[in-house]
Amino acid sequence: MGVDGIHASCAIKAAPAAVTWCTSLFLYWDPANWCQIGIIDRNGGHYYVLEMVNRIPREYDLGGCIYDQWHYVGLEVGEDCVRYLSSDDGKEFKAQRVGRRPAEYAGAPK
Repeated sequence: MGVDGIHASCAIKAAPAAVTWCTSLFLYWDPANWCQIGIIDRNGGHYYVLEMVNRIPREYDLGGCIYDQWHYVGLEVGEDCVRYLSSDDGKEFKAQRVGRRPAEYAGAPK
């Protein structure tokens, strides 16, 4: 990609339930620093965010959704934040979470 300040979005459908992962959209800077938004099988389905910073994970269980249908999700890197987005139609996105952008997420994701 080679672009900072990126907005990436896609449609995802959750795969069969797993213990250690969920279907997600990722932005990756290096093996110790990346973030994701996905759909996890908790209480019928929830948006799920993981921020990996210096190999330390921070997990966030966000708003509910229907687990086994298609969902639009997005990641948006701002100057000082990362926005974790969802959409009903793939056009108008709302922030499920806005987290600070750590120094480890400097520059364009790979």
